[in-house]
Amino acid sequence: MNEQRQQAYFNLIQRLLSCPNGEEQEILSANYDLLDVGLLQAMETIVGVFSQRGSEKAANSANRLRNLSTQIAQALKIPQTPQTQGETENLDAYLEFLQQVLLAIAKNKDDLQVIYALLAKNTDKLNGVFAKILRQSGINALREAKADKTTYHGAELFLVLGNRISKFPLGNKASNMEIAITAYEVVLTFYTQQAFPQDWAQTQNNLGEAYRNRILGDKAENLERAIACYQQALKVTTFEAFPYEWAGTKNNLAIAYWNRILGDKAENLERAIAYNQEALNVRTIEAFPLDWAETQNNLASAYFNRILGDKAENLERAIAYNQEALKVITFEAFSRHWAQTQNNLGSAYANRILGDKTENLERAIACYQQALKVTTFEAFPYEWAETQHNLGEAYRNRILGDKAENLERAIACYQQALKVTTFEAFPYEWAGTKNNLAIAYWNRILGDKAENLERAIAYNQEALNVRTIEAFPLDWAETQNNLASAYWNRILGDKAENLERAIACYQEALNVRTIEDFPQDWAETQNNLAHAYLNRILGDKAENLERAFACFASAIATVESLREEIVSGQESKRKQAEKWNILYSSMVEVCLELNKTTEAIEYVERSKTRYLVELILERDYQTIFSPKDATQLETYRRKIATGQAQIQNGKAENPKVLAQHLQELRKQRNELQNQYLPVGYGFKFDSFQGSLDEHTAIIEWYILNDKILAFIVTKQGEVTVWQSQPEDREALIYWANKYLHNYYEQKDQ
Repeated sequence: MNEQRQQAYFNLIQRLLSCPNGEEQEILSANYDLLDVGLLQAMETIVGVFSQRGSEKAANSANRLRNLSTQIAQALKIPQTPQTQGETENLDAYLEFLQQVLLAIAKNKDDLQVIYALLAKNTDKLNGVFAKILRQSGINALREAKADKTTYHGAELFLVLGNRISKFPLGNKASNMEIAITAYEVVLTFYTQQAFPQDWAQTQNNLGEAYRNRILGDKAENLERAIACYQQALKVTTFEAFPYEWAGTKNNLAIAYWNRILGDKAENLERAIAYNQEALNVRTIEAFPLDWAETQNNLASAYFNRILGDKAENLERAIAYNQEALKVITFEAFSRHWAQTQNNLGSAYANRILGDKTENLERAIACYQQALKVTTFEAFPYEWAETQHNLGEAYRNRILGDKAENLERAIACYQQALKVTTFEAFPYEWAGTKNNLAIAYWNRILGDKAENLERAIAYNQEALNVRTIEAFPLDWAETQNNLASAYWNRILGDKAENLERAIACYQEALNVRTIEDFPQDWAETQNNLAHAYLNRILGDKAENLERAFACFASAIATVESLREEIVSGQESKRKQAEKWNILYSSMVEVCLELNKTTEAIEYVERSKTRYLVELILERDYQTIFSPKDATQLETYRRKIATGQAQIQNGKAENPKVLAQHLQELRKQRNELQNQYLPVGYGFKFDSFQGSLDEHTAIIEWYILNDKILAFIVTKQGEVTVWQSQPEDREALIYWANKYLHNYYEQKDQ
């Protein structure tokens, strides 16, 4: 199937999903040349993605597409699963089909081709009616039977049926899983823990798998049922008695907890990691290489998404586990899994904190390009689009190469991804790519700058069709923030009006990025809003300065409250330090413009001590704090990280109450730290000035972007502020660099 035809399929599906009810037949008639098996396969791919989302809107789209698929299949005389027609169905035909399937299994239990060939000829019967017949017939047959050899083999037939239908690639996936669940539940009426413990445990494990992959029903409830089944199985399949089965169930439990919706997200991930690590006691590379590689992959995903622990260390582990998996999952033997692992490894490198950022991005790009050797548009369109999107992100952030060329490649990758992730088929992914395209055009070097900014604005506005405050509040706020930046830098239109729109967008973002729920985002947006007020044309100049002062003050107070929460890893700490130092210097300049000299010198002092305190806390806190207080600090950090992650991921039962609790925890943590390091954050100029004697003067130096400041402080009187000319600052930098060059030259000799 060529790329052009595959694209035509997706375009047709997009039109079918977006058209008003009743117009589908007209569209199908106009595109008769596309009505073939390839279209049905493309529909099944999109139905599968919709089914995994769990939202009502996705479920409705999936059902609509299934109905259309059935109509097309019937028109082409291709067997396809119809909707259940209840009691009007020919029940005798279903009963006869069930008997045929059981007979085929009895004669060819291990021959998949024979069993699948029979199922393929009867996909029209793989539906709810068949599941109902299966339940009634199976339970009746096993209820009256005795636990003898003949009945035991009869129960085994239903077990094999469940195993085969759960992995059957044709027909309707949702119906197949319902039939598998029914088969396992029938078997468990005969296989009891007391009479057939090993068979009972294996069936419980299989039933857990079926519930974990179930499409119908509530996703959260299905996962809870899966977990319960796995835990039942472990009552029999212990490490000592059945180590291989025990490890398999532990691995399955890990996957279920990784995907779990209920409960605390951070705790669920910790359990997933623990279960995977237990499984590796049996799943060794020497004894069971494929199982070992699967668990390595699972651990990589768990550590990549881990909430607790050090983010940098978690990413290192994710990289290591992916690399371990690739020892077994090779391109030649397992090409699709190899490609997925390459994609995951690329994402881990792209987000890596340790190591050289330039090299990490080059590795990420290489991994994505490797993945695209397998995940082609024709073979795996959704995976192809996902990797194209990821590759676009890597090129957008790339350090090596020509910046302009990298951005052009990023834009091209995003546009490729949009061939599959359309608004109709994959609205959330579509909006994410539109948002990233806006960022790329905002930074674009080639082309007309004014036109690039117009495109950035247009893409952001498109993204907001999906990224609404009701459905995706955090994404909505991100796009509002990006849209504000685009309006701020806009060339076309009225400059004053553009700045007003920028201010309005930042203020909109703050409706979600609140100080309680998202304190770091709040600080960043307040910083942006402050700069917008500094550049504002409309309104009173003094009033705009006061508003900027208030925004900077709020941002700084939040940053100081968060402390080490906003950094992880040395490279990240350095970048955060640079970012927030600019925030402090901007505040100092505003203070001077408003003649708030006392506040200016206080912020100077706080900017110098803030990062120093964080370094001391990181390096020496085990020796500075008593063992009891060090443990208490770790408890505070863990609870804050877990709670903040719950809010960010939308998993908090009561976000407002949790946010207030986190604020209290931060206050308690900071008070404890200040007992040992009472410097920096609480600097008060009046107290400091009063400590000087009559014969002492203090000169406080501070370097801004374009000048040098000197604050001259005596015991009495106002502070004198000296400001250099821009050339003085450049001269200072020149002589400082020259001194350092000479120093290291002499040291090397």
